[in-house]
Amino acid sequence: MATRSKAATSKPIAIHDKLLEAIGEVDRPGDFCTCGNRPLVMPGLEVDKLGVVGLPLTKSCARKLIKLCRQAPYGKGTDTVVDTDVRRVWELDPKKFQLTNPKWHDLVALIVDDVKGAMGLGGQKLVSHLYKLLVYEEGSSFLPHRDGEKLDRMVATLVIGLPAVHEGGELVVSHNGRPRKPIASLIWHWSRCGKTALQKVGISATGFPGEAPNRSSCQARLKYNGTPSVLAVNFRFPNQRIPKHTSMSIREELLVAHSRAVADHVAALALNDEERLVELMACMFCDDVDVAQRAAHAVGILGREDPSKLVPWFAELANAMEHPIHQSLRRCSVRYFSEYKNSLPRRLEKRLIDLCLRFLADAQTETAIGVFAMQFVADRVATYPYVREKLIEHLQARLPVASTGYRNRAPKVLKQLGAEP
Repeated sequence: MATRSKAATSKPIAIHDKLLEAIGEVDRPGDFCTCGNRPLVMPGLEVDKLGVVGLPLTKSCARKLIKLCRQAPYGKGTDTVVDTDVRRVWELDPKKFQLTNPKWHDLVALIVDDVKGAMGLGGQKLVSHLYKLLVYEEGSSFLPHRDGEKLDRMVATLVIGLPAVHEGGELVVSHNGRPRKPIASLIWHWSRCGKTALQKVGISATGFPGEAPNRSSCQARLKYNGTPSVLAVNFRFPNQRIPKHTSMSIREELLVAHSRAVADHVAALALNDEERLVELMACMFCDDVDVAQRAAHAVGILGREDPSKLVPWFAELANAMEHPIHQSLRRCSVRYFSEYKNSLPRRLEKRLIDLCLRFLADAQTETAIGVFAMQFVADRVATYPYVREKLIEHLQARLPVASTGYRNRAPKVLKQLGAEP
């Protein structure tokens, strides 16, 4: 009886406690960050509308390059926002530039092998996916953050800094709050090798990188400081891509996960399939907030890939701007119309202008929505001159108390209108 009583009163160890205990005993033979240099190999960087970009980057070439870029956003929860107090850097999509030197791709493969070994992933085959060309100018920085999962099963980010002469822009990487020592200090100095070598930094998905402000007026790297440029390459396991379940509905596809990878996948499905496109738009305008929000993400991607696909839904997109069940629908719609370069029906255009002016008059409007709204209206002042003074009034009134992202764009729009900030 005593034995049974003791057994009855013993507290069993929970399964999750056993799992945590087992994980804690794992001695993983790898690190969350690796840094180093490589002998110089030119990437053969060619940018659309600019041509061949010489390295090290000159100030004049950097200014021309930045004009072709857009302000880089960052992930804030499930949203993507522009705030230069958090991230101050320019970006260019891979479809707008090419790396023409065949030896560059061989070099990237060698760097990937280096990163795999340092992170204890030597037994895995990793595939690198070119993500962005980032351009850093004087004052550029990025607060400590964790890179979002741009691709399904992404395990690391690789940054390759191109040769440059500059100062500042130190990179600090921490893990669980502990600074990582890439060499013999707490920071990785991008300016250490000047114009004599390439620099590489591999950061695992568990690392928290942060970048100090650049102190130079010009820098050439594909990721960091004073008019530089940076190649961010995302890794994922090649056999773990999102499966294309043709038997799944668009709604089911969206509910697989709330991620960029799923949004990209759904947008691709709808891009060349009219029935899938209709289904996706139905999801965006449904009453389920979660589904609508995820659908809006995919619709935004699709609209940037082929704006003509959304023309039949002009009225619904305008309604989503005015009465959204989630801010992501308003953001998606106003961005789409602000980037749409063809003519719009006059009645619709006037309605959109009124909506955008209303957003700009509301101090609670999300920064990204305000930025897209001001650009939409500014681009139509020539056709509708009467909106010029209203737009200038809204921008000048908001500037003193606006967010950094708003303050960064509004002066440019005011300049476009021939007005003072």
